Amino acid sequence: SLTRLWPDGLRVAITARQPVVAVPQSSGTGYTLLDADAVQVGTAKKTPKDLPVVDLPLTGENQRVLEAVLVVLNGLPADLSKEVKGVSAQTQDDITLTLRSGATVRWGGSEKTALKAAVLQTLRTAKVSKGSKVFDVSAPSAPITK
Repeated sequence: SLTRLWPDGLRVAITARQPVVAVPQSSGTGYTLLDADAVQVGTAKKTPKDLPVVDLPLTGENQRVLEAVLVVLNGLPADLSKEVKGVSAQTQDDITLTLRSGATVRWGGSEKTALKAAVLQTLRTAKVSKGSKVFDVSAPSAPITK
């Protein structure tokens, strides 16, 4: 960004883009690293340990799905975000998260992300559902665990 400093100055601020997801390349030779705005910021030959892998081809028709996935990932609390190992989606309304613990979270669409995250945190710590392997928060007012 540029800012004019009166009377004779100019401030230039550069913010580096940071990768937030890794998407497998169609050639199978590695991963494309994307930032929060779905801008490619690099590539990797191996699966990055600290980034979730998004199981979604980078083609034009998947742009809306990718944007919905990024909205969800950007809206997660930091502690939950670190636990996301992978994300898959066929449409923008059927996002599924895989946690590093092996649990699956059926997220649904990108709306009500903060509420869904709060419900998930509660379900993961509640005595009755703590050991569940599947958490469905797609309808956060009526969550399901298995």
